[in-house]
Amino acid sequence: MQAQDQVSVEFSSAPPPITQLKYFYQDAGWNASDEFIAQTIPFKPHPILETVWVCLAVGGTPVGMARVYLPPPVASNPPAFIGDVVISQSSRGKGLGSLLLGKIEEYCKKRGILLLAIESGAQSHAFWAHHGFSLKPPIPQVLFKNIG
Repeated sequence: MQAQDQVSVEFSSAPPPITQLKYFYQDAGWNASDEFIAQTIPFKPHPILETVWVCLAVGGTPVGMARVYLPPPVASNPPAFIGDVVISQSSRGKGLGSLLLGKIEEYCKKRGILLLAIESGAQSHAFWAHHGFSLKPPIPQVLFKNIG
């Protein structure tokens, strides 16, 4: 990444275009079939949780994304659940995942949400642990972080 590259992070209730989702999922080695997209990416609002899409771009080119499920405001200190975090392979190792996570934390704090959760495979635990997330038994593969 060059110093002149402008990094932007946008939060939206609308998901990125399907082609962009497919690109990120394929780039991450995930299932990106039309069936997978239709079954696992709810494009209609969740009845209880607010879904926020986070798009990361460098120089106007999308290089990463995440989905965050925010708890209802009446709940007592529930976590925001972070899902579908992807940084394109060509953009990894440049601190962009850390930047994306930092922006998500700022966004949640402004909303009064002080606990984050993410389901993670073992291959990603080191990244999340580096950012203060830890396993809280008895829930396997779900890591939590208190940001309060």
